[in-house]
Amino acid sequence: MYRKSLIVLLAVSVLLLGLQNVVLGDGDGNTSPTGVALSTVVESNSLWSQGGNISITGGEYSYLISDNPENWSGWTSAPGSSLGIEGLIYAKVRQTSSASYSTTTYATLTIGGVSKTFSVTTIAAPGSGTVTTTPSGGNQAQINSLNKQINSLNKKIAKLNKQLKTLKKQLKKAAAKKKKAIKKKIAGTNKQIKSAKKKASALTKQVKALK
Repeated sequence: MYRKSLIVLLAVSVLLLGLQNVVLGDGDGNTSPTGVALSTVVESNSLWSQGGNISITGGEYSYLISDNPENWSGWTSAPGSSLGIEGLIYAKVRQTSSASYSTTTYATLTIGGVSKTFSVTTIAAPGSGTVTTTPSGGNQAQINSLNKQINSLNKKIAKLNKQLKTLKKQLKKAAAKKKKAIKKKIAGTNKQIKSAKKKASALTKQVKALK
């Protein structure tokens, strides 16, 4: 009996400490990404929490109830409330980087009274003292950063295409009453793929301009 009570207590403690123990970062694990292209949407990694009232400043959030890994909520900046199954949800943040060089912007997510901040810093201005250039005059530091973002987007596109393939298989086998929901997921996934490809294309143009 004592052992069972201890296990329950430890489990509750882990849930309550979930948000406190996780640091917001980008998809590559950078807690405060720098060298980000101007006016670019940057998405954080996901963190888990016990749920509760949700609010954000300086960006948007999306959350996922733990028992449904394919159904992230839509992005929003409006305050909300969510209690996950058995008290567990996942959440992530996104914000648009500044339109100015060497500028840091902040998105602060608060769940159940606990806050985490996701900061993003844009690239330095071409020709400034903080830019590393190659002997040929190219802005290699900026190019490396942009290429990293492009690679991240390409990985995301590959993952989304895999999800899309799975959804299409599910659609063929699904009962008539479930097909509408699956078609909605397919449309949403296609939209995400299109958006990611558009961003990757824009970043590729920036790389070419810097070479």
